[in-house]
Amino acid sequence: MTGIGEIVRDARLSCGLTQKQLAQKMGITQQSISSIEAERSTPNLYTLLLIGTALDMRLTVFYS
Repeated sequence: MTGIGEIVRDARLSCGLTQKQLAQKMGITQQSISSIEAERSTPNLYTLLLIGTALDMRLTVFYS
């Protein structure tokens, strides 16, 4: 099963964004993106919405 961190990392890379660029688009810190991608933290629903908006993803991607 693919974790949320891997999904976020793969989507970010396919969009050609760095962690810092994604964080800036979302209005959060680069450290937060790093923690999510490394699965040291689990994003809440609001953060998932921000990620989905920034990377043009549907929320269902995270729950499939």
